[in-house]
Amino acid sequence: MEPVSILHTSDLHLDHVLTEYRRDVRAVRRRELVDTFNFIVSEAIRLNVRLVLIPGDLICADSVADSVVEEVRNGFARLGRSSIFVAVTPGEAEESGGLELLREACSGENVHLFMAEEWSSVSPFPGVTVWGLRTTSRNSTMPVLSNLVVEGSGMHVGLMHGTFAGTPGLDSSICPISPDALSQSGLDYLALGHYHNMVNCSVGKATCWYSGSPVHLNFDTRGERHALLVSLREDGTRVNPMKVPSRQHRVITVDIAGKSGAEIRERLSDMANAELCLRVELEGRVDPALRPILAGLAREFEDRFFHLEVADRTELVVRGPKGEDRRRPGRGSTRKEVRLPRTDQPAGKNYHANCTGMDALERDLLEAEQTFTAKMIALLTQSEEANAAAPGSFAGQKDSPESSFKARRPESEGSGDRSHVDNPYGVEHWKEVVDCALALGLSALGEVFRGDDREAVGCGEKRRPDD
Repeated sequence: MEPVSILHTSDLHLDHVLTEYRRDVRAVRRRELVDTFNFIVSEAIRLNVRLVLIPGDLICADSVADSVVEEVRNGFARLGRSSIFVAVTPGEAEESGGLELLREACSGENVHLFMAEEWSSVSPFPGVTVWGLRTTSRNSTMPVLSNLVVEGSGMHVGLMHGTFAGTPGLDSSICPISPDALSQSGLDYLALGHYHNMVNCSVGKATCWYSGSPVHLNFDTRGERHALLVSLREDGTRVNPMKVPSRQHRVITVDIAGKSGAEIRERLSDMANAELCLRVELEGRVDPALRPILAGLAREFEDRFFHLEVADRTELVVRGPKGEDRRRPGRGSTRKEVRLPRTDQPAGKNYHANCTGMDALERDLLEAEQTFTAKMIALLTQSEEANAAAPGSFAGQKDSPESSFKARRPESEGSGDRSHVDNPYGVEHWKEVVDCALALGLSALGEVFRGDDREAVGCGEKRRPDD
């Protein structure tokens, strides 16, 4: 039998809302996702493959525009004119918003969409059988690969959206796949989707790969992106990664201990690149006075990058009453990081005249959070130092429950004199309270902004799943 060539790709998430990117670049990134799809179609034709496998998350069904669905259908039609067969399974991105748009995208004669929750097969040409199933909430906990019974001669290929046991960094489990089930499946090749990085999961003679997403959707994926070229041969299956052009995403860690604001700005200036998506994670022990500068770095430098994120993982240096250093976690250390999308307008006096009401409100909220945090840190630091120096302070009464109670209920209570009210919990406790409150409030506000994105940015022609 002649070798059979296959192109395996997955998890393109076409027309993803991309809320983790700055507002003014999201439409560009969405267009780049479609361009990646068209590149893969063109490469499949150029390389004269016989079969294209897409095991899930081809489109984001709850936000995809009609024009993108039409581009997918036209791309599949181009493959059909070159006698290339396409096999597709749904993933969570399609399940969450309905499947009608995916059906429409896969309506060509050369495309087979596996919709059953149990294994079924299709034979696109003599000597090759393709097996697939749809993974849903009803079968997501079942080891469905163990139920596959391969029948017939020739080459057998499978595709599914699922989780191979032990895949590093893959927390979400869908239809778990064990090495034993793979080795006993009878498949010559199993194409997996769901994990966004390329991984070889082969066991013995049973060949199995995640192709990974051919595009970056956030900073969870870095480095080169790929699709897989698979060759089915009588003497075994060969897999070769094919590089897919993608906008560069980098994550760097910078220790800023002992650095001044000018030195930190200079470091960011040196990395400036209008085509780069960069996430900078700041670490080290810093003076509280530096915090307002750190909080404004992303906004200050965002126009020098295609997209910039700055994560503050620093520790605050708080001076005790005797001048000793006391470590306090920075903003990103004690709570889940909250990132609101940033607007496309530079900070300045005329900002509010040049942006929408929603963008202005968002900017005000970010600035208010930064100002409030800086003031609270300064206030609580002063409070801790004053309490430590005050007579009968809590710091000097830790060994006595009775005196501890007195510290919580000072003698001056009720007299109107609050000059010696102690802070029995210390700055760290109150900083944690403030951080938690900010995290909860900003998370809720972030949901409001994200909910607006689909209608406000680039998805105006979106259809609802029940249309």
